[in-house]
Amino acid sequence: MGATVVVTSQAWHDLSEIIDYIAKDDPSAAEQFSKRLLDSALSLGRAPLMGCRIKGFPNVRMTVHGRYLIIYKVAPRQDKLLILRFWHSARDFGSLKFDT
Repeated sequence: MGATVVVTSQAWHDLSEIIDYIAKDDPSAAEQFSKRLLDSALSLGRAPLMGCRIKGFPNVRMTVHGRYLIIYKVAPRQDKLLILRFWHSARDFGSLKFDT
């Protein structure tokens, strides 16, 4: 039995920006990539502790999909998982903000 995955409004916003950026060059690729990125995030419900912990943030983890980080928080009983952000790995990780 897996965790219920909820995508936060900030993560939806991130995904929208990713799609817009990629679509400037290739709209079809943008759609395909966004589906794969979202599928990867939703699949975390099957293995919520798969990603590595982020120091200083209890229950917050991250995993990698291509060049993007999927930042997420696992509920203490592991029955709910919140996708907090989608973040390109070339961006400054120190400037990353998310609500926990």
